[in-house]
Amino acid sequence: MATSDKDQEKGFDEQSEMKNVSRGTVHDAAGHGQMATDAYGNSLVQFDPAAERRLRWKLDLYTVPTVAVLYLFCFIDRANIGNARIAGMEKDLKLVNYDYNKILSVFYISYIIFEIPATVTCKWMGPGWFLPLTSLLFGVVSIATAFVHSQAAICGVRFLLGIFEAGMLPGIAYYLSRWYKRSELTFRLSLYMVMAPLAGAFGGLLASAILKLPHFGGLHAWRMIFAIEGIITVGLSLLAFITLTDRPETARWLTQDEKDLCIARVKSERLAQTEVVDGIDRIKLWRGITNPVTIQIAFIFLFNNITVQGLAFFLPTIVRGIYPGYSTVQIQLHSVPPYAVGAVFAVLFPAISWRLDRRQIFIILSAPTVIIGYAMFLGSETPSVRYGACFLIASTCMVLGTMTNAHISANVVSDTARSAAIGFNVMFGNIGGLIATWSYLSKDAPHFPIGNGLNCATGCMIFILSICGYFWMKWDNRRRDSKNVEQELAGLSPEEIANLDWKHPGHRQDPNHGFRLLISAVQHFSPVNLHLVFPQWQTMNPPSPPLTRLNYVKSLEFFYRPNSPIKLRYDERCWGFVVLAGILLYCSTDRASGDNYWNSPVIRWKPGVATPPSEQTPVRPRDSTTNPYSIPSISQSDTYLQKIAPNQEITQRAHKRQKIASESQDSNLQSSSPQSSNMHQNSDPQHGTSSSLEPSNPGSGTDQESEYNKKFEGYTTLLDTTEKGKLTDILAPEAKLCARAAGGHNAGHSIYANGVSYSFHLLPSGLINPKCMNFIGSGVVFNVPQFFKELQDLSDKGLEVDDRILVSDRVHIDLQLHIAADGLEEKELGEGKIGTTGRGIGPSYSCKAARSGIRLADVFNPELFEQKLRRLADGYRKRYGDLFEYDVEEELARFQEYRPKLAKYAVDGVSFMRSAQESNTPILVEGANALMLDIDFGSYPYVTSSNTSLAGIIGGLTLNPKNITEIIGVVKAYTTRVGSGAFKTEDTGDVGTKLQEIGREWLDVLDTFETIRVATAYKIDGEELDSYPADLDVLDRCEVVYKDFPGWQKPTTNLSTYYDLPKEARAYIEFIEEFVGVKIKYIGTGPDRESMIKRA
Repeated sequence: MATSDKDQEKGFDEQSEMKNVSRGTVHDAAGHGQMATDAYGNSLVQFDPAAERRLRWKLDLYTVPTVAVLYLFCFIDRANIGNARIAGMEKDLKLVNYDYNKILSVFYISYIIFEIPATVTCKWMGPGWFLPLTSLLFGVVSIATAFVHSQAAICGVRFLLGIFEAGMLPGIAYYLSRWYKRSELTFRLSLYMVMAPLAGAFGGLLASAILKLPHFGGLHAWRMIFAIEGIITVGLSLLAFITLTDRPETARWLTQDEKDLCIARVKSERLAQTEVVDGIDRIKLWRGITNPVTIQIAFIFLFNNITVQGLAFFLPTIVRGIYPGYSTVQIQLHSVPPYAVGAVFAVLFPAISWRLDRRQIFIILSAPTVIIGYAMFLGSETPSVRYGACFLIASTCMVLGTMTNAHISANVVSDTARSAAIGFNVMFGNIGGLIATWSYLSKDAPHFPIGNGLNCATGCMIFILSICGYFWMKWDNRRRDSKNVEQELAGLSPEEIANLDWKHPGHRQDPNHGFRLLISAVQHFSPVNLHLVFPQWQTMNPPSPPLTRLNYVKSLEFFYRPNSPIKLRYDERCWGFVVLAGILLYCSTDRASGDNYWNSPVIRWKPGVATPPSEQTPVRPRDSTTNPYSIPSISQSDTYLQKIAPNQEITQRAHKRQKIASESQDSNLQSSSPQSSNMHQNSDPQHGTSSSLEPSNPGSGTDQESEYNKKFEGYTTLLDTTEKGKLTDILAPEAKLCARAAGGHNAGHSIYANGVSYSFHLLPSGLINPKCMNFIGSGVVFNVPQFFKELQDLSDKGLEVDDRILVSDRVHIDLQLHIAADGLEEKELGEGKIGTTGRGIGPSYSCKAARSGIRLADVFNPELFEQKLRRLADGYRKRYGDLFEYDVEEELARFQEYRPKLAKYAVDGVSFMRSAQESNTPILVEGANALMLDIDFGSYPYVTSSNTSLAGIIGGLTLNPKNITEIIGVVKAYTTRVGSGAFKTEDTGDVGTKLQEIGREWLDVLDTFETIRVATAYKIDGEELDSYPADLDVLDRCEVVYKDFPGWQKPTTNLSTYYDLPKEARAYIEFIEEFVGVKIKYIGTGPDRESMIKRA
């Protein structure tokens, strides 16, 4: 048998008969019809190690780079649908429910069907032509994906993509097996298989860069991803027609001696084979597929691909579930680091495998990290732990694509059987990919227990199967040892002997003796002496050299080259594997807190990338031991003020206000202290408090009541009225700051939590969540008595709220003066009255617009406050005379008392919000009124006095509009409005009466109706209007166009999954989605917090 350069480096020779031959004999062995092994599989040729090294360098230079780049874009073109999904593809193609999973499945169906035919075609055609041609075709299909406009169309192009990509992975593995010996093949396979995790990392970066382009031709957003990446693929495939060589015999870049050496080397490991590239033969095809090692490894690859393909398609979705406040670009970027770690290990393990000539042991060792990773997903809801688990999973799951194909290639003999076996393995792998498309369903978001549990189970199955396969190969080799090869082959023709393939009695399975290496390492290098004896090792076939301490250390020599800057003591070299495991642990652990990966030296945060949660200072405590999200009082700490906004202006203003307050307050007047309570200290740190909305009076709602969810670079903004408390409570755990931007204290709602009902009118609902800071923005009109009343009510019910609320110093004060004027304005309008709540909100905004209002900052200047107040009172008296009943002195006395109390809550709102946005704090914003009550876009003049639309939110909180990426609208199950004004869909008959009697706002209010009417348009003089009329007289003349739907007449109360709804209810919802063009994400089915259907 030949000795390799690796054997010589180790310092031992094989103890078997060896024949020294000349270069001419190598030439003869490479010739047609010549075998390079004896009947026992031993090589008949000895190769020059130096010549082999030179040949390997050439092969590595001319074969691997081309196929690696082609496979990189093969995987990118397959997996970029995951990037397109979060970039708006679902919305544009109107994909709902399981449509995305169906589209993924279509790809795998064609991939599986055409796997083996494509691999056989690759052998028939020749890889040098097949691989560039199929790359060209799937590149064209990727470009075509950019132009689809329906679900059917994208299913069609994904089916074609599966056909053209089916032959790539097995085709490349088969192609490289023509050039390399089996010990070398594993590492070379890894050099192109690593492109799968690199495609995840590079594809995410490329998609992020593409999405920053305004357009590409006439294409926008997600369509640009498919088009640009497809064009790159087409260009690379055309280049590959020139650079890719089909086989050693046709390689123009090899000399004749190198060609002979390349062919003879490969033939020297193929028992009874006379050709490197033989003809297609059905018997050999069948031998490759029915090889027990092929079947065992194929099932391992099936289970592995459930994990790998699940990561490829759903990692952005998983990251979005971990960090829901992040923008699309941030999610794309957060998908990169796990893939980068996976890429390192996808090359590192095969490199070790090559140098040690071991494969099975690495297949076994790849499973535990996957099992641990998914156990972390199942056992923890902490974002840092779950994101750290992504690194563990990606580190080793990417290795098996290389290991399994290399292991199969090493355990089949003929070229034809190898092509069939690799195709069979990859086909099974893609059955796993098909399963993966249904492992992460929208209804399981954001924690995906079914998908994570499935992948944990597949990791266990890989571990069990790989160990069983190892011991089966050991048993089969012992069985073959008992046979006489000459007797078994007697009477067979050379062709029949060649067709035996793995059934040849001289063939030996290749378990690689991995356990021996592992246990010997433990015995020789462990601080604890272990005495483990395996007598069977003495009879291994083929025999291996004694594994001494010296041999083991030299087998790991590649870790530490002589010229390496790393200098370790001799005995420390064995700990290379421990160091690698430590790197993984280090990536997922924060040395400060013990539970966060963000401070790892592997990860560095650059400008424009979201600040990690551990650095979100606006909501971090100054010093807290009981609750990590508690917020210190402004009056307690200057440090906290500086954290909120490094600008010293806030601190200076706070000191000034407190000084004014202390000077003006009576000596016996003390600021009220919050009532202490331990409620919520043991709340779930991820989900916060469980709560629900109590049903409100259906007549008190608003027309087209809407809720918007705007996701910033790290922030989430919510504007809501309908089910405000309930939905805010659901989203609040994702936020660190809850704010109000506009309106006053007229809108109200209740939240029911832990047996207690909490009422909110002016304060943000985020006070329910003990983790959340709260803020009232400058767009709100601020009623001071109501503010303190609500604080006291919440405190009396056990909530610690006093230190978790701030108010912008730019808010306008809603005074008793405004309340007195409110009713007089309505009387003045007579029959044309608008319909007000009488709480002074309209007059407060009127004064704001007239530039005569009083802001919170003015309260801390007593002289200015009094001057402005008297001027306002005089103005109203001139207008209304004696009807205006208001006492200025009483108001001044009240604010003399409020002034010291307000000092601790007032803050420079502009600096505060700027600091929050710059630190990427997740923000939840509550609105107060509906879009149809917006002063600019509503049914004017029957509107509220502020902008309830996006404009009011941006101005009321000084938010940066460039960061807004998503808007979510919410409506009641039926329409109501407050006050007077046109209401064309009002039903004063039996239906309207019944709705009022039921008195609920959720979907279940419609459960008992036989017919449900939906208004779809306004018509005037027989013609439909294409917009909402500004002239209310025109609106009054309009006729409503309705579409009738059959009712479901089945209870839907408290249902929590979409497909539990009756089909009639789903048809009603899906019509609204299609008509409005917006996907419905939340469906309320009752007052309880859990009575909410969530759709991803």
